[in-house]
Amino acid sequence: MIKIIRKRWKLICITAVVVLCAFYVGGSYVIGRQVREMVAVAQASEPGDPVSALLSVLNSPDFSLSEKNSAVWALGQLGNPRALDALEAMHTGEECEHSQGICQHELEKAIELCRGGANPGALVWRHGELASL
Repeated sequence: MIKIIRKRWKLICITAVVVLCAFYVGGSYVIGRQVREMVAVAQASEPGDPVSALLSVLNSPDFSLSEKNSAVWALGQLGNPRALDALEAMHTGEECEHSQGICQHELEKAIELCRGGANPGALVWRHGELASL
């Protein structure tokens, strides 16, 4: 009886680990795809390296508030310290007014990541051109 319970428990644990790993890898690839899509949108308007292109989105009147928020998020995912000055300049620390300005909560997260905060998902998707940033 005890052996059966141990085998079932072992199977449950192994299954749980496999499922969690699959969610981690799958979610990380989705995030990477979304970052690449935002970089492509930014580079269509401002050719250059991904960080410079995303920063240009933030300063351009040609992009919607939603696109600017996506650029902030993508900059955070890239985690490049070159974006810090621009992100910190936009950070007011006030409550978010999503219809009026950049999401302050997303700015805080992006600033933390650009300061070297942990981004374990990036280990899966950040490679190629994006790895050298």
